[in-house]
Amino acid sequence: MIKRIMLIALCMAGSAFIGCKTLYIKELNRTPEFTLLNDAAKSAIAVGDMEIEVGATIDPMFKERYFSPKAFTYQYLHLFTYNLRLERALATVNVDTSRIWSLQNADGSTKVSTSIDSLFANATTDYIFTFPKFQVYIETELNDTRYLNRRDLSSMSMETTQSIIVVAQVCLYDRKTRKPLIEFQTKGVSRETNYNFAIQDAMNISIRNAISFLRTGTTKF
Repeated sequence: MIKRIMLIALCMAGSAFIGCKTLYIKELNRTPEFTLLNDAAKSAIAVGDMEIEVGATIDPMFKERYFSPKAFTYQYLHLFTYNLRLERALATVNVDTSRIWSLQNADGSTKVSTSIDSLFANATTDYIFTFPKFQVYIETELNDTRYLNRRDLSSMSMETTQSIIVVAQVCLYDRKTRKPLIEFQTKGVSRETNYNFAIQDAMNISIRNAISFLRTGTTKF
């Protein structure tokens, strides 16, 4: 805990000179043949009706904004594909929130493999994006509120801040081979005090980080 507090304080004190970047992408798996997404001739579909873990503290605000978990998934997928189109990373990108995709487990296996196989067989795109798992929660951390005296760390004044976190697990499949090309977690952090707005803000940042990673390989922002 002491090391974490010191790191936060040092980042804040030195940000004007060197800046501090945080890891927002956690790569879980990658096949050797995967290259960064930059092919305007390829097409993709984003599918999902997956599991959502909502922290107990933020659960009332989440339910106030979204009448069902599927509403959250629907919004995330549509914003994800909309931003992919803006980046012109692919020729076409569509969305399918059919409930059949909820049969996929977070580890990539399926509960009803024949149904999933059928979807792969009937899809016409080059790639398939799946989102096996979402997490929405509140994170509390300590921050230095004054200029850091590097010779006297005891002079630091600390206060707690709360952030809204949205984490999405993303898996990109090659539709023809049915093999995952890359799987990763993307994290969005919002410090907005309005929780309803903060959930949306964290979602947008999570999506922005995911697309940036797919295009450039960047994991820290």
